[in-house]
Amino acid sequence: VVPDGLFVLEVPGDGPTEWKVYHHALEVDRGNTTGRYGKDGNRDWRHKVEAYTAYYHSGKYQARYGTPALRVLTVTTGERRLAHLKDVTERAGGRTRFLFTTFERLTPGAALSEPVWIAATRTEPQPLFE
Repeated sequence: VVPDGLFVLEVPGDGPTEWKVYHHALEVDRGNTTGRYGKDGNRDWRHKVEAYTAYYHSGKYQARYGTPALRVLTVTTGERRLAHLKDVTERAGGRTRFLFTTFERLTPGAALSEPVWIAATRTEPQPLFE
């Protein structure tokens, strides 16, 4: 699995000196990957979801990054594409670890705290952090 980006965000926790740490993989989808069953079998979204899921459940992700925490954030071209990728993700066994938004929704002020992300298996947008 080779994401377009990897990053860690630390946000204030419950106490004054406590922090919550969130690990993310970032996928930037410009609509050039098929949803399912691409010609080579490796360039479709279903394969990518299955690869992330297998990598995570194998323990290799935790061993490499030293954490069990992972969310896969996908930014895509529009609402129709988002719905398609979300559907393919759910059919491939992806759950709430996979979150989606569009370039239009993702403004600097909204990226972290506004309800612009839709998790697989959910219908209502949510903020990245509450």
